[in-house]
Amino acid sequence: MNPTTHANDAALWIALADLFFLDTEPDEADFKRVAALIKAEAWTRKRVETTLVQWIAPQVAGNLFSVAGVWAGFDSAWLVARVRRSQALRAKRPAWHFLLADWYYGRIIRTIGISRLLVHIDP
Repeated sequence: MNPTTHANDAALWIALADLFFLDTEPDEADFKRVAALIKAEAWTRKRVETTLVQWIAPQVAGNLFSVAGVWAGFDSAWLVARVRRSQALRAKRPAWHFLLADWYYGRIIRTIGISRLLVHIDP
């Protein structure tokens, strides 16, 4: 996936990070809310999965293993800067360089329930 060219991508990155990587249990309304944002931007299921695996999870998945307590949310500017830095790094290196990381983060997002979101995007 190429680096973002849409202004609303950052808002979706933050919504996805908050949905999957905060120390809270999202309910069905949360999944529907984020799915509505995704549909409004015409993102595909593949783009959602790729965004989570390549851009979001590498930045914030460590929060799932933290026992520091409940977080209110991620610092938006920090997350956007980290994702953009990651995009620039991926643009400079061959895809095989990221195979293991993509596999690992793909397993994480499947474990935490990406299917609960995808069902609302394209049933």
